[in-house]
Amino acid sequence: MTGEAPAVDHVRGAIMFVVGFALLWLSQRVITPHIAAWLVPSFGPSTGSGLFLRHLLTFSLVTAAISLAAWVAFAHFGWLAPPRPWLGFGPGAIRLGVIAGVALSAFVLIVGVALGERIHVHPDAWSMAGNVFSNYYEELSYRGLLMQAAWAATGSRVAAVVLSSLVFGWSHMHGSHATEMLIGATIAGCVFGALAIRTRSLGGAWVAHQVSDMILDSL
Repeated sequence: MTGEAPAVDHVRGAIMFVVGFALLWLSQRVITPHIAAWLVPSFGPSTGSGLFLRHLLTFSLVTAAISLAAWVAFAHFGWLAPPRPWLGFGPGAIRLGVIAGVALSAFVLIVGVALGERIHVHPDAWSMAGNVFSNYYEELSYRGLLMQAAWAATGSRVAAVVLSSLVFGWSHMHGSHATEMLIGATIAGCVFGALAIRTRSLGGAWVAHQVSDMILDSL
């Protein structure tokens, strides 16, 4: 199997989606905070190399590892297509990812300026380097296990993208702009999901994710 859609079995797909969401919740709300409480004090300030280490080891690594393990297990039992063909870069992934990342950033900037947000350029190389890892971790969880499970549950690529993107948006609801983060992350998730399906890989989604974060996090 080479990255094709998972076989449609709605009951199994629903089970996998629920299990995937439960694992994600358990990892983000229980396991990762405990690991972070143990590791983060040794990283130092949440800037510079300390920020990079947080991205690398405590933001999404555990969630991604658990999601990948679940994906492998489901594939072993024939419930999902194997993850390996999806892990790299499919046809046009880099080109389409760059285009989508720039377009998504432009859209967010236009909306932000229209709403009165101020633009202040402050690029952070450590954050960009950390995102190389944490963004791919997120792609494994959301455009990997969850989207694949939703695709199997519904038999619809559109529904799979929307469902996984809603969970992606939910996971970004924090801080004083939780509602805005929910909406923005859900829209971004739809773009990343569409790219993953278009390129039959997580690579295109990761490139768009990385490009948009590099631009938007610097403003």
